[in-house]
Parts: sequence; structure tokens; C-alpha cells
Amino acid sequence: MVTTSSTIPTDVMRSAVSRMRFPAIVVVGVLLAACGQTTNVQRSAVNEVREPTQAMALPPPGGPAIISVIERRYSNAVQQDIILSTSAATPGHNTLRIQIFGSVGEDGGDTALVERHLSNSEVAREMRELLPGVPMRRSDLYAQNSYGPFGYAIGRSSANDLCIFAWQRIRATRSDATFINRGAIQVRLRLCEAKASEQDLLAVMYGYTINASIGGISWNPYGVVPPADPRLGNTGQPIH
Repeated sequence: MVTTSSTIPTDVMRSAVSRMRFPAIVVVGVLLAACGQTTNVQRSAVNEVREPTQAMALPPPGGPAIISVIERRYSNAVQQDIILSTSAATPGHNTLRIQIFGSVGEDGGDTALVERHLSNSEVAREMRELLPGVPMRRSDLYAQNSYGPFGYAIGRSSANDLCIFAWQRIRATRSDATFINRGAIQVRLRLCEAKASEQDLLAVMYGYTINASIGGISWNPYGVVPPADPRLGNTGQPIH
């Protein structure tokens, strides 16, 4: 067996070791620099917890009470999930959701919220998400509150609570959709209560009040104000 050996000069060895240390020092420096940087997190929408007094919609007098408010801002709308009190054993939160569409300004998020009429499939999908496992029956009755017509469905959960899912879109009619009648409002109500009747649950949808608007003369989803009743002030025209 033949072996060979050689002697490496000391100055060559020191140069090689120095070159091996240099990449490690660079890596450590980069890591330390990265730790010192501030990360700017970009959010597609802005979420905030608001006080109950800042709710954009209010239940009717007598409740249910507002527990908390979660606000989410989009580039074209402001949405609030208004969490309501409950006496039900059905899982999930009683929620009055309101979406106000309009010019939000610099406080909005990066993503836009879609505003349109709900299709039957979209109604069914939202009900499944908010009331999973509860058999819901869509009502064929015409219902209307101070803001116009709305639709609703009723069902009874396995906990024997009566539940309602209601939806409403408030927007000026096509004939009123001028420059000064822009904007829209979408409302959803998910409500389950123990020992409640259909009329009890509908009372919340009939009696809620919108408590906010978007500034600007062009924002008016309610359309043209109708004239006063011609019977007002005339004799022989009792109004009850």
C-alpha cells in the first residue's frame, strides 16, 4: 500500500479558515437584521370590536339585548355582526347583520363586498351556515317593515327552539336610482329562542331600526320620499 503525505504551510491554513468563517458571519448578520425589521401586515379587511352603543342597527324596544358588535370594513361597505342575547339551547349566536354600501373612504379594507339580490340557492346556503342541522321552511307570506319587503324562513331545532332566518335588501327602485339615490343596505337576522312563536321572532324583523348612514348627498338607498297621505287634515277621513 502506497501512502502520500504533504505539509501545508501555516499561512495557507489560516486563509482557508478565514474564508470558511465569512459565510457564517454573513448569515448571522442577515438573520439579526431581519429580526430588527418591523413587519407591515396588509389586511384585506379591517375588523374591530365595537361597543353595543355603536351598533348600526338596533333591535326593537324590549329586546333582545345587544351583547357585542363586530365591525368589518370593506372598500365599498361597512358590515356589523350585532350579537344578540338568547334563551335558546341551539348552538350558535343570535345575530343581526347589517351591511351598508357606499363610499367608505380611506378607512375601508382592500376587498369589496358583493351587493345584489339573494338567489334561492344563496338563501339556502346562508341558512345552512348559520343554522346547521335545523330544518328551515321558507315562508310564502308577504312581509314588510318600515324599510320595505323582506323574506324569512322558520324552523325548529333539535333543542326544541324556534328559529328564524330573515333577509332584506334596501335600495332605491330603478326609477328612483338617480345620482342622489345611491347606496344600499343588506340585513340578515338569525334568531333562535326557547318558547317563542313565529310572531315573536318576526317582531324583531318588523321593529328593528337602522341607526347609521354614509355621509354625502348622493347616499340615499331609501329612494324618493313619498308624499303625505291626502287624507291628512280632511274631515270625514278618520285615520287609525
